[in-house]
Amino acid sequence: MGTGARVVEDCWVSRMRLEKGQWVLWKNDERLGAYDVVVIAHNGKCATRLLSPAGAPHLAQQMSRMKLSSIWALMVAWDDPLPVEFEGAFVDGSPVLSWAGNNSRLSAGGGGGGSADTSTWTLFSTSQYGKANKAPQEAVPAAKAKQVTEDMLEELARTLQLPLPPPVFTR
Repeated sequence: MGTGARVVEDCWVSRMRLEKGQWVLWKNDERLGAYDVVVIAHNGKCATRLLSPAGAPHLAQQMSRMKLSSIWALMVAWDDPLPVEFEGAFVDGSPVLSWAGNNSRLSAGGGGGGSADTSTWTLFSTSQYGKANKAPQEAVPAAKAKQVTEDMLEELARTLQLPLPPPVFTR
């Protein structure tokens, strides 16, 4: 990040407008400021709703062509590393998992700050599974989160052909 840069995270924006080369943002009637760069971390529909009236028709047109794909992402951690030597893998032929990323392995090799005493993973579902288990992302029901977590961990165990210990963290 360059000198003089200011980053604002986790900020809900209700309206934005491109003015004189900067993005002016509002939260309801409160003007949040003008920014050179904006990252919209939301699905295509919501991003399009923000961009359509924002004064950037080409960008809004590009966003409107995006297709929303329902995919679950699961973060999971165990106290001890799993006996697996890969950093990440696509999972072929699974109805549940499409990707398994061994974050601890990445951290160990790349100086990312991981601990040799823990095992952290990121799992992505298939779009087929995501569509079949769709839930509102703003408020995932606890029962749905539990079911998806169990399904994805069972599929990881089956794919790795390993019994998995109970995780210490899932989200």
